Amino acid sequence: MKLVTAAVWLAVCAAVLQADAWEPLAGLIGVIALLLATVALGLVLRWWAVLVAPIGFVLAAVVVRPGDETYDTFWLVFVLVPVSAVVAAIAAFVARWVDRPQPASVLVAVAAALVAVGLVLDARTVDHHPQSPVMVNLDTGALPNVRPGADAAGLRATFGKEIVTRDLSDMAPLGHDGADLSGPGSLQGDFEIRRFDRIAVFVRGDTVVGYVTTDRNVELGEGVGVADSLSLVENRGLPLTCSGVTLGSDSTRPAYRVCQKRLPGGAFLIAGGDPIDSVWVVR
Repeated sequence: MKLVTAAVWLAVCAAVLQADAWEPLAGLIGVIALLLATVALGLVLRWWAVLVAPIGFVLAAVVVRPGDETYDTFWLVFVLVPVSAVVAAIAAFVARWVDRPQPASVLVAVAAALVAVGLVLDARTVDHHPQSPVMVNLDTGALPNVRPGADAAGLRATFGKEIVTRDLSDMAPLGHDGADLSGPGSLQGDFEIRRFDRIAVFVRGDTVVGYVTTDRNVELGEGVGVADSLSLVENRGLPLTCSGVTLGSDSTRPAYRVCQKRLPGGAFLIAGGDPIDSVWVVR
């Protein structure tokens, strides 16, 4: 029972560390499974689990996610390891008053089942079908109401309430944080950002030079758009090239994936995230 519990705990640990957790439900299931498996570990190994859990986490991280940036190391050292040790210690303390093998085996079985469900959810293909699709012109990057190179005078009349900024960290539609959108790895330029509901338009002088939209009605073609799995871009033959985007100094592991196409004039059409969370036209 001890070996089985430890093996399942390591498998759950590796699965949680490996998952990128873009799928919120899959990420939540992984966390619950890990907590259950850690409780089972404490019930079976008692106080040895307090030592085994943190060491197992570190070893699993080295094997599963080598070369990750300090951000991941921070969560491992200051969150995952202490929490696993505390949970294992509580379970070891409770083990004094419970029949260990039976509850531990149930917890292990439930944890393993949850991991299987989480992996299925994490790998599933999302195919969103809006009732009124808004098409992006793949040759120019234009939307029906926003065309790069056009006059920006009518934007407020078209989209309503706006916030205007030049802060590149604020280049997201109203209600969104730019850090939560999967777009270009870096962006430079002297332009104004006009933020509306579901779209932010980039303006230089009086001319539209680009935009980012989170509108779930926006499609690139072949039924692929915002809220769809990024894999559908390649599977359905859209003329975009897909690759990983790295952030900061870490060049070993992409932070997220994007698909992009070069447009006339040096601009790029970009679909980012998996599922796609935003569509961009930027220079």
